Amino acid sequence: MKEFFWAGMKTTQRVESINRFFDGYVNRKTKLHEFPQKYCMAFDQRVRDELSVDARCSKYLRRLVSGFKVEKIFQKLYTDNKFQEVQKECTRMMYCNVRGEKVLSEKLIQYSVVDRVWIVPPGASEDVITNRRRSYNVTFCQMTKEVQCDCRKFETSGILC
Repeated sequence: MKEFFWAGMKTTQRVESINRFFDGYVNRKTKLHEFPQKYCMAFDQRVRDELSVDARCSKYLRRLVSGFKVEKIFQKLYTDNKFQEVQKECTRMMYCNVRGEKVLSEKLIQYSVVDRVWIVPPGASEDVITNRRRSYNVTFCQMTKEVQCDCRKFETSGILC
């Protein structure tokens, strides 16, 4: 399921998110004919909450951490929390190395990229770099300018790896 966008959520998180969406509006005693009205109320609250977050984010712009043009683009598109995830990936780019290039066709090039592995140690709140390495294949289509990576992080989380 890596090719589907889940905003980085795991299966249990998706279920919890749905439960949180309906919390306070629907319970086991809610009748079927009441559900559409309760759903609309929950949805209206979600819209109000998102507008509030957007308003807060537009007042404050986080400093850029890299010279990547894409970071500036995501700064404008994403909320502050999501943008922090993008910045984490931008700083990790310093540890990526292209090890090879293979022409697959006239339009497709495949790059072999080696990256350092990051982990969250037990009891810690932030991840740290390790000496372990992981290889990825990144395919670039020269005609469409589309890039696809083995990790599928963009497809699942909306963040470029």
